[in-house]
Amino acid sequence: MFARQLSVLSVLILSFGGIAADALAQPNPLPAQTIAQRGPGPRGHRGPQRLIEELNLSDSQMQDLEDIRLKYQEQMNEQRQVLMEAQQELNDMMSGDASEAQLRNQYRQVAQLGQELGDLRFESMLEMREVLTPQQRRELAEKMQQRRANRQNRLRNSLEGQ
Repeated sequence: MFARQLSVLSVLILSFGGIAADALAQPNPLPAQTIAQRGPGPRGHRGPQRLIEELNLSDSQMQDLEDIRLKYQEQMNEQRQVLMEAQQELNDMMSGDASEAQLRNQYRQVAQLGQELGDLRFESMLEMREVLTPQQRRELAEKMQQRRANRQNRLRNSLEGQ
């Protein structure tokens, strides 16, 4: 059950939380029982489980969100891989002797692939949005804003400490 909740939350965070949550969208290699036994994280947070509880998602909502995640997962993984390969090719070309025209063409390709991946994320977000109630949407948006602010503060603090 916890693994399913983690997958559902991954979908929500990925769609509403942006690119930084991509890693959470990957399938978890640990069995659900192992994940559930781990308990709170290093700072005592229950993370995904807490957010699911706070949003009060029904079993039906969790299943609908999981179905949407599965619908887009393979396509997004493939698109992400193609984008990474194109970006690597651009990096290689930059350090090589490619012409300016070749570099511009490769850059346009990378930008187009990034846009296509963004479009897929947006489509999945629209579908997931329909599963949540208006109150759940507001709560999730607030929580994602808090996470972004916390992440920015941690980054700022780590940079100031250098």
